[in-house]
Amino acid sequence: MSLAGFDAKFPTLLIETGASLCIDLDYNSFWTDAAYTNRNTVYIRNDYFVTADYYEVQTGDCITYDIEDIGNVHVQKSLEVLLSYLFGYKEYRSGQMSIIEKALTRTPTIGILPTGAGKSLCYQVVSILQPGIVLVVAPLISLIADQKRNLDCFGFDRTSFVASTQDGTEKGREIERFGEGRYQILWISPERFQSERFRNSLTNISQNKTVSYAVLDEVHCLSEWGHDFRTSYLVLCDTIRNCCPDAVLIGLTATASQFVLDDIQREFQIDASGVAATYNMTRPELHFHIIETAPNNHSGKLIDIIHELNNKYNTNVLQPNGENSICGLVFTVTAKGKHIYSGCERLSDELQSSLAREGYIKACYHGKLDKDRGKGAKEAVQNAFIRNETPLLITTKAFGMGINKKNVRYTIHYTMPWSCESFYQEAGRAGRDGDKEKAQSDCYIIYSKEGINREQLERLFASDTPVEEAQEIARQFTADLNPIFFLWGINNQGIDAELSVMRRIIGELINGATIIRPTPDENKDMFEKALYHLGILGIHKGWLVNNWNTGAVEILGIIDFNSRNLQATVESSLLSYIHRYDKNFSLRGTDTHYSIYRDIMKNGTELFECYVRVLLKWVEANIVYNRKQSIRHVASREVTRGAAHRRPPDEARRPRAETLRNGERRGKPHTIESGRFDT
Repeated sequence: MSLAGFDAKFPTLLIETGASLCIDLDYNSFWTDAAYTNRNTVYIRNDYFVTADYYEVQTGDCITYDIEDIGNVHVQKSLEVLLSYLFGYKEYRSGQMSIIEKALTRTPTIGILPTGAGKSLCYQVVSILQPGIVLVVAPLISLIADQKRNLDCFGFDRTSFVASTQDGTEKGREIERFGEGRYQILWISPERFQSERFRNSLTNISQNKTVSYAVLDEVHCLSEWGHDFRTSYLVLCDTIRNCCPDAVLIGLTATASQFVLDDIQREFQIDASGVAATYNMTRPELHFHIIETAPNNHSGKLIDIIHELNNKYNTNVLQPNGENSICGLVFTVTAKGKHIYSGCERLSDELQSSLAREGYIKACYHGKLDKDRGKGAKEAVQNAFIRNETPLLITTKAFGMGINKKNVRYTIHYTMPWSCESFYQEAGRAGRDGDKEKAQSDCYIIYSKEGINREQLERLFASDTPVEEAQEIARQFTADLNPIFFLWGINNQGIDAELSVMRRIIGELINGATIIRPTPDENKDMFEKALYHLGILGIHKGWLVNNWNTGAVEILGIIDFNSRNLQATVESSLLSYIHRYDKNFSLRGTDTHYSIYRDIMKNGTELFECYVRVLLKWVEANIVYNRKQSIRHVASREVTRGAAHRRPPDEARRPRAETLRNGERRGKPHTIESGRFDT
C-alpha cells in the first residue's frame, strides 16, 4: 500500500550457511534455558510465562495525508482492502469515505451520517492509519460497552474504557495502561475531564505518547445535553485542546439541527468546510407509526402492538429464539416517573403482571440501575439483551444511541419523545440487519395530547415567555408533555434562581474561597451551569471536581475583584461569547432587537449584576428557547397547530427543525411515510 506516500515492502531474510550467528525462529514453542547454553544462536520464542504482555503502541509524529493522494484510485483500493481485511466489509457505505478523508488530512471534522450507517467505523479506520493513541468521548455506558464488544469481535482487543461502573483503583489503572501504550483506544465520559487527576494524567500522556485523535461520539450531545444537564460538555473542547494540543477533533452524529450544528462548529472552531455529511438521511427500512390514545391507556396500546407484531411475524415476539429472536425496545422518558406510563421500572412491572403468561421476561435499563441494584446490574441487563435472552427491553434514553444489534425489529416510544433528533436516534436502533428483507422494522410512538387550551400552549412556546411562567403552565399538563416539562423544569429554573446561585458563589470567591460546593437546596446541574456562566463572564478560567460525592469544585484562575479593569473585562468576556452566536449584538446604539438588554443595563442598581442578568436573559431568549422548540417540533400538529412562532428580539434566524408527517386521522394508527422526515 502507499497510503503514506511510500511503498511498504516486506523484509527479506537472508540465511548464509557459513554464518557464525544462527537465528532459531519458532513461534509455536516457548522460551527455554537453551538460549543461555547456545550463545551463537538467537532464539525467537513465545514467552514461557503465557500471561506476559509486551504489547505497546509505538507512537510517532502523525501523518498528514494529502487529500489528492487519498482520492487516488489505487489508494481508494488500498482503503477497501484494509476495510475488507480488518472489518470484513466489501465496501464503504455512502458518506463514510468523506469523513475518513477529512480526518486523515488532520482537519477537525464533524461527520453526520444516518443511524446505522457506520459512523464508528470512520474513527476506527483513521485511528489505525495514524501512529498514535485515541481518546473517544461517549455519553452513555451502554454505547461504550457495545462499541468495545464490537471491536473485540473484529480482533481489536487493545481497547479499554473508564466509567462510573469502575472503582477508583480500576479507573486509575486503565488510564495508566493507556498512557503506557497498552491500549490504542480509550473510551471515556465528558465528566472525567473535570477531574484534576485525569487532566494531569492526560497532559503527561500527551507529552510521552502521540494522541492522534479525540473523538466525540454522538457529538450532538455537546450542545443538546450540554445546555440541558451535562455542563461538562460545554467546556470539553477547550479542555481537550489544553491537555492534548496535538489531537485532532472528530465529532460524529446522526442528528443535528442547524442550531446544534452551528453550536458544535463554534466549539470545534471550524466553518462548514469541516462538516462531512450525507444529504440522504432516510432509513427506508424503518416504518413509522403514531398511535393516539387517552392518557393512562398507554400500556393497553403497547400490549395491542405486541399482539400485532406476534401476528406479523407469526411467532411470540416475547420468547427468546437465539439469533432468530424478534427483539424490540420500548423507550420511556424517565426511569421512575410519577405516572405508570412514564417510568421504565413501573412499566416493566406492569408488563410483568400483564404479559408474564405470554412469555415476557422482565428487563429494564436506566442510568441509575447500578446504584439501585448494585454494581454490574446495567452490564447484566445489556448483555442479556445482546445475547437474545430478553427480547424486549424497557429503557430510557440511556440505551438510545449507538447500540448495534441486527435483530431489533421494532421500537416503541411509550410517550412523545423529547425531540425529533432523539426519536430518530432511538428509533434508529432498529433495522440494522444486513439482509434487506429482515431489516424491515416498525417504529411506534404512543401519544396522548394535552387538554389545555391553545392560548396557553402558544404562550408556553413563545420566545418571550420567562422560564418561571412556562413552568407554571407546564404544571397543568396531565398527558405526554407532563414528564417532559417536569425534567425540563429541573434544568431550567429561571433567571432569578440561577442568579441567586451565582451571587452566592461570587460572594465566596470575593471572600477568598477557592473550593465551592452546592448547598443542600441547590440542584447540582444548576450549580454547574452557574459556574459555567461565571466563566463566560471571565470571573474564572474553569473548575475541577474536588469531591464527586459532595459536588465540591476547585475554581481556577479567579479574577481580581479589586482590579480597575473588572468592568471592562466582564463586558468584553460577555460580548465575546454572545458574538459567537450573533455578531451584531450590542449593549449600545439604537437597534430595537437589543433594547431589552439595554433596559437591563439602564435600570439595574449594581453594574456587575446587570451583566449577569444580560447574559442569563440572552441565554433564556436563545439557548433555552431553542431547547424548548425541540420539544415543540416533535409535538402533534393538533397540539401546536396555529401557535404563534414569535421570534426573540435578538433573533436573526431560526433553523428549520425536522417534523413528523401525520397520516389521516380515522381511528387507525397514523403512519409516517417510511424512512422519511419532512423538513
